[in-house]
Amino acid sequence: MLQDPERESMSRKKRAAFAAVGAVLMLIATLVVLELLIRLLNPTKSLYPRWQISDRYGHTLYPGVTMVDEVPGRWRFEYTINELGYRGEPVPISNRYEKKNIVVLGDSHSFGHGVNDGEEYPAVMDRALADSYDVINLAVGGYGLPQEIRRYYEFGQLYRPALVILQFAGNDPEDGFYNRVAEVDNGRFIFRSVRRPESGIKAFLSRSIVQKSQIYNYLRYIVFPLLQRRELAQAYAATEATSGTGGEDARVEAEEAFYNTLLQTFAQDLSQQGVPLIVIATNDGSLDRFPAIRDEILALEAEGLLDYVDVGEWLDDPEAYPPSPEGHPWGKEAHRELGLRLAEYIRAHGY
Repeated sequence: MLQDPERESMSRKKRAAFAAVGAVLMLIATLVVLELLIRLLNPTKSLYPRWQISDRYGHTLYPGVTMVDEVPGRWRFEYTINELGYRGEPVPISNRYEKKNIVVLGDSHSFGHGVNDGEEYPAVMDRALADSYDVINLAVGGYGLPQEIRRYYEFGQLYRPALVILQFAGNDPEDGFYNRVAEVDNGRFIFRSVRRPESGIKAFLSRSIVQKSQIYNYLRYIVFPLLQRRELAQAYAATEATSGTGGEDARVEAEEAFYNTLLQTFAQDLSQQGVPLIVIATNDGSLDRFPAIRDEILALEAEGLLDYVDVGEWLDDPEAYPPSPEGHPWGKEAHRELGLRLAEYIRAHGY
């Protein structure tokens, strides 16, 4: 028979085990309740799979997947990424192409966040120009000009494009300053890698089922922006130490100067290669918030290095072109109009 001390020891172990199981079950129950409450009361956007973490770009798209962008019970969009790593019908890389190629560079607006497959304006253009052109949409959500330029030289130029379309949005100057994966040194591009302390955890989570959790996404939209703001503050501080000026105006000037240097070098290089460049901007007044960038675009146009197309003139009726329920200013009606008008513009100008 067990002695009393031994019996008491086994009893304590059982109580501890039951307590541990109870604590785990309580935690699970709490998480389930929180998940349901957030879904019912304040559903949060989820994107699955999210981004593939990349030292060369900060992030990029997983090839051969369908990304699901949704707020549960409110809206849902699907984005199919082809095996070459971009949205739309894949155009095989070749030494000779049967049609002219158009490469589109941009962020979530050109990628088509908030519209389903085939509704994004590059896909509309592709169908409208199908007899003579293929449109390759290399836009990625969250990209700034450094990433777009690097994407072009590392992949886009393999299509020997007859035309490049570059889209500007109001978050581009900050996004580019955050991911400085391309810089200009003595008139030429230098590409650099970017590696952050949180890159490992992001890589682990990007294809994890946790991306579908409302609790995770609720916390994610709090934590990761804070990390980005901290790194941006460090970049701004370094710029201020060099320039001797500070404040919000100095930060905007630094972003504009960096953007303009990249754009000028890119436009000049494309011109030397005989590749025309069209620049468009979102029709939300974003370009006017950066007068130095606006003036640089117009100056480059005056030099014959690019064509600036004011697409806002095509989308001046907010009732006819409502924003996407996902939050982007271009809904499916706007994307359709953009695609058709750009196709018409391209044909009329004989690119």
